[in-house]
Amino acid sequence: MARDRITLDLFRDFEPPEVVARFPAEQVRAETLAGKLSRAVKATLDAFAKSRGDTALAMTEFLGEDCSKTMLDKYASQGAEHSISAARLAALVAVTGDPRPLNALLESIGLIVVPKRYEWLIRRERARELQRLAEQEAAAADAQWRAQR
Repeated sequence: MARDRITLDLFRDFEPPEVVARFPAEQVRAETLAGKLSRAVKATLDAFAKSRGDTALAMTEFLGEDCSKTMLDKYASQGAEHSISAARLAALVAVTGDPRPLNALLESIGLIVVPKRYEWLIRRERARELQRLAEQEAAAADAQWRAQR
């Protein structure tokens, strides 16, 4: 059967949005977790539309404490001895809107950051999973009960 060339294919170029924002592995690959975080900070700063100076100013306003461009440069450098603090990492994510640095940090311990709007969907799926486990346990208990009679 020949393909219909008159009707538009609305889904041909459709790619669903990612739920978990991640860097490509090669972009943040490093020897240490601190090095990986530095590469993630650098990638976020490089991708952000604002300059590092403007980003530092926005982070200062967010945190209520000074955050300079020089500090951002150090956080983004693998050679520097400075690693970004949790509060400043949160400020970077808030200012840039990019959660990928958090996911780069957390994936090594089996966690991810997902948008808050998905929390109830995750809870629902977890409840369904627990329900399936409870039903399996009940079925196993029923089988044992019948076997003993």
